[in-house]
Amino acid sequence: MRFIKTSLISSLAILAFTAGLAYVNLSKINGLLIVHLDQYRNVILGTPLDVFITIFLSALLVTINFGLARAFYHKENFLGVLLAISSIVLAVLILIFISAIISIN
Repeated sequence: MRFIKTSLISSLAILAFTAGLAYVNLSKINGLLIVHLDQYRNVILGTPLDVFITIFLSALLVTINFGLARAFYHKENFLGVLLAISSIVLAVLILIFISAIISIN
């Protein structure tokens, strides 16, 4: 159970760092951002608000995973740990995604 709580705290800390990084780098931009570069459909644009919505939804998903991990941990230890690890992986992937958006813009 301690590992699950630690994974929640670390996942939310990574997402908070990502939000701070996005705020510092994207607060100066008033126009549209390049969110995705596609070889076939050119460029997908978005606003800085879209980036923060992505971070918020990721934090919501991490908290839902935490609740599921706590529920599954008492029934089967492996599923709880798997969900906890997936929350950390999700937070790291969102950090990479937001860093890519920042580096493009």
